[in-house]
Amino acid sequence: MSKRRKREGSLLWIVGICLLAFVVFVIYSISINFSDEKDLERWDIHFTDLTASAVGKADYKLPIFVNTVVENHEVSIYEIGDSVTFQFRVVNDGTQDAILKDVVMSSPRCTSEKEEDSELVCNNLVYKIINEDGTELDDNVTLKKDSDMILNILVEYPSSMEEKPSRVVTINNLDIDLIFSKK
Repeated sequence: MSKRRKREGSLLWIVGICLLAFVVFVIYSISINFSDEKDLERWDIHFTDLTASAVGKADYKLPIFVNTVVENHEVSIYEIGDSVTFQFRVVNDGTQDAILKDVVMSSPRCTSEKEEDSELVCNNLVYKIINEDGTELDDNVTLKKDSDMILNILVEYPSSMEEKPSRVVTINNLDIDLIFSKK
């Protein structure tokens, strides 16, 4: 009888260990599948490395980034040829390629002590987003996963102008939203 109990006890231990190993295996498999699915769905497009450079007497307030929106910045223009270029890096730290579907740019607002100066600058302002090399940014640009691109926002009162504002003109409402989607 004691041999039989030992055998039954051993058999119970073996079944218990097998059952425990099976439960551990199932939990491990589920966690691997869950983390794989989570990685497939990771979407992370953001801006970083903001710098600015001014030409002439132009002055500026640096923007802030909110997701893929550049906002809350301004430029002050004093003379013909004044400009500010804001440069930033668009980073795709996600697990999927992204495509630039649209660029939404707000209409600049110009203010000055003299309304004529505000109108002069705003009516002739160059305000655009361009590639690092100065070329126009195309829609449908692909930003591959784990890559980045450098873009510039140019705000300029062109040097081709003949009339200079008599007072400083402050330009705001320069928000830009880059809309990406999954490729």
